[in-house]
Amino acid sequence: MSKVDYDLKKIKAVVFDIDGVLSPSVVPMGSDGVPQRMANLKDGYALQLAVKRGVRIAIISGSTGSGLEARFRSLGIEDVYLKAKYKREILVEWMKNNAFTPEEVAYVGDDIPDREC
Repeated sequence: MSKVDYDLKKIKAVVFDIDGVLSPSVVPMGSDGVPQRMANLKDGYALQLAVKRGVRIAIISGSTGSGLEARFRSLGIEDVYLKAKYKREILVEWMKNNAFTPEEVAYVGDDIPDREC
């Protein structure tokens, strides 16, 4: 069993990247060359439950796609930032606008653009 040396009760918000985090890293391509992302139903259930329980959820991703924003909004996620070139700038502004301190926010990402966050 792993240990986290942090009081997780301090976390009030979780910010997610999409590709490789909320969808597989390998994405099938449509005949038009547009990625066809998959959504994990269990992730969706957990996200909407977290929102209902008062955890603020945000999405910050460089991804594009007409269905992405609709998917996350259908789960109750109000803060969806797509086509993000500079994720850290968006994260810092979002935290400021919502009066979150760094100790209150967990960021989940899996790639180089997520590292600064």
